[in-house]
Amino acid sequence: MIYIEYNADGMVSTQHFMPFDKFNGIKNADGNISTEAELNAKGLLVESIPQMKIEEGKNGALYINISTKELFYKFTDVPKTEVEILRDQIALMNARVNQKEIDDQTFQDYTLSKLPQ
Repeated sequence: MIYIEYNADGMVSTQHFMPFDKFNGIKNADGNISTEAELNAKGLLVESIPQMKIEEGKNGALYINISTKELFYKFTDVPKTEVEILRDQIALMNARVNQKEIDDQTFQDYTLSKLPQ
């Protein structure tokens, strides 16, 4: 059995894979290993946890559907690092400089074409 605790949104905050182990198990206030009833009062005992599928650029968090007790993962985008943000800004600035150079050259070509020959 695996013991989990979760918040009101269903996000799993605790996973204990040996809740009844005599050395590493979850102890109650008396210092004894907690009973199944004591653990179910605070969380839930489950048989297994689904394996998370790794998705590039995503962080996964384990959730439980509180009404059905089904476990699942929610994925969120990994925030960009400072280096990635700076690279994006440099690329944007380079694109703008290149566009400005094209616009300047186009203006010069246009102006030169209007001069009397």
